[in-house]
Amino acid sequence: MNLPRQKAATPKFGTELKSKHKLLAAAKRCLEDEKCYRFFTLLDALSQLPKEDKKAYLEDIEMHGTYDDEEMGALRRLIVDGGAHAFKNLVDVVRDIRVHQEIDVMLK
Repeated sequence: MNLPRQKAATPKFGTELKSKHKLLAAAKRCLEDEKCYRFFTLLDALSQLPKEDKKAYLEDIEMHGTYDDEEMGALRRLIVDGGAHAFKNLVDVVRDIRVHQEIDVMLK
C-alpha cells in the first residue's frame, strides 16, 4: 500500500530570524537619530487615537500630497494596524537594554 508523501514544512526560522535581525537593526538606528525616535513616538501616539481620529489625520496628510501612495500605505499600516506602537515598544526595549549595559560597564 502506497501512502501519499507529505511535504515537509519549509522552515521559516531562517526567514523569521532575518526579519527580526532587520527590525532590531532598524530599532538601533532609530535610537541613534533623535528625529527618527521622535517621529516614531508621534506615530505611536497617533496609532493609539480612536479609529475616527486616525482616519481624519490620514485623510489630512493625504490631502496635502506630501507622500506618494507607497508612503501613505506605510503610514496607514504603522498608524492603523499598530505597527508604530509595536516598533516603538521594541525601540524602548533596546534603549533599556543599552542603558543597563552602560550602567553595568560603569559599575565594573
